[in-house]
Amino acid sequence: MRVPNDVVPYKPRADVLLVGHAYAPDKQPVRSLVTRFVVGAMDKSIEVWCDRAFRVLDGQMLEGKRLPRCRSSGSVRQAVLNQQIL
Repeated sequence: MRVPNDVVPYKPRADVLLVGHAYAPDKQPVRSLVTRFVVGAMDKSIEVWCDRAFRVLDGQMLEGKRLPRCRSSGSVRQAVLNQQIL
């Protein structure tokens, strides 16, 4: 760690910043899902989706590789910084 910002996403003037993963109920593959985040009076819902590829093997759908952290960074500059830190 070079500076405190190396391990957390930078977001100026943010009251709340959520970082995490969304998983479909019962671990079943879905195209998208709605997730909810509540802190005090703040209540936010977002639709989570991705461009993962699913393949069928022996009649079962298998999920592709999880997207790397830089795919969800929000900016090209931050993605480059994340790759240098990892």
